[in-house]
Amino acid sequence: MLTLAANIQLAAQPQQMKQQQPRMVPDSAQIVRMVNTLSAQLKLSPEQKAVITKLHFEHFAQVKALMEQSRANHEKERATMDASKLKFEEAINAQLSDTQKAELEKVQQNRRPPMKKNEKHDGPQVGEPKNAD
Repeated sequence: MLTLAANIQLAAQPQQMKQQQPRMVPDSAQIVRMVNTLSAQLKLSPEQKAVITKLHFEHFAQVKALMEQSRANHEKERATMDASKLKFEEAINAQLSDTQKAELEKVQQNRRPPMKKNEKHDGPQVGEPKNAD
C-alpha cells in the first residue's frame, strides 16, 4: 500500500510525458519528498516514517536494477535479431543473380522508409488484413 501511494504520485504525471519518456526511478531527494508528503498526509509517526523511507529506498534500488537488467536484455535481443536478419538477407542474396540483386535493391528502396522510434503506425497490424479501398 505504501508503494502504491508512491506510484500514485508518479502516475500523476501528464499522460503525454509518460509516452515520450521512459519512467525514471526517483533520486534520493525525490524519494525523501515523496515520503515527506506521504508522512504529512497520513500523519506518520517518526518510527513509521523511518521504516517507510527505508522501504522506499530499497524498492527503488530494486526497480533501478530491474530496469538496467531489462535494458541490457533488450540490447542483447536486438543484436540477436539484427544478426538473424543479416543471415536471412545473405541467404536470400545467395539465391539471386546479379540482375535480381539489383532489382531487389530497387524494390527495397521504393518501400516505405522505416518508421522512426515512437512514430505511430497507421497501417494494419501484423496478421491484420489490409483494407480493400
